[in-house]
Amino acid sequence: TTRYTDWQKTLLGSAPVYNANIELTGGQGRTGYRLSAGYNGWRSSYPGVRQNPAYREEKSMLLLAISTSSEDHRLQLTGSVQTTISTSYQPTASPDNYIFLAPDAPALFDAGRNLNFPDWRAPTIVPSQAYSNPLFMLATLYKGTRFTSFTRATLSYELLPSLVFTVGAGYYRSEGRQLITSPGAASDPIIKPVIRGALFGNSTITGLNVEPALRYQRRLGRHHLSLMAGGSYQADDQHGEIISALGYTSDEFLNTLAGATDVRASTNLTQRRSVSALAQV
Repeated sequence: TTRYTDWQKTLLGSAPVYNANIELTGGQGRTGYRLSAGYNGWRSSYPGVRQNPAYREEKSMLLLAISTSSEDHRLQLTGSVQTTISTSYQPTASPDNYIFLAPDAPALFDAGRNLNFPDWRAPTIVPSQAYSNPLFMLATLYKGTRFTSFTRATLSYELLPSLVFTVGAGYYRSEGRQLITSPGAASDPIIKPVIRGALFGNSTITGLNVEPALRYQRRLGRHHLSLMAGGSYQADDQHGEIISALGYTSDEFLNTLAGATDVRASTNLTQRRSVSALAQV
């Protein structure tokens, strides 16, 4: 071939990055609030095939924080809620290792933006000895989505002069979904049989934390007396599921289990509970 391909430019070229943030603060009297939101987006420099036109990473965040107190300031309350959603679309393997391919190489794609296999084949009549398009991983896909939320609240109340009761509580939840597809479009069609497969992953992580405390502070002349007693309760749960699917007859069904003839699943569950106490003078 007389073609010339700059593989560094093809695989490691420039790609846009998007960032946006907004914040609003305000309040009235003894109550204040802060609301903020953000977005980050990264587009990949990898060329996209017809099946996966745009690899990318995206992340969105929303935060609300509120604080208030009673008129005599004996009661104090703060709370916040933060949520994050992140998505990832990437090939299942990095093509960066191929930036040093010879520049006089066949075209990477055909006219329909499918991987070009015929021009990469070696002159052999044995299909198993035919060379493959080295960037076959561009037809594969890893798709990951994760939703995370964290809620935290703290309350304090002055029971008596110098005696303050405080309790803080937090709840965390993270849900993830992953999909890995290996379509027939990632392999040379002359190699039989065509193996198509998908891997589905689901995970949920939750955490609860409660920390009560009682603190007494008083100044005695030149001395300062501080007493504190408290405790903590922690509960964590992790649940995961992995489903592998094979035997698809078409790439169009790889996003579901409907077209698979061989489905296998495994699950795992981890739970942890802990209680602690603390006293300090």
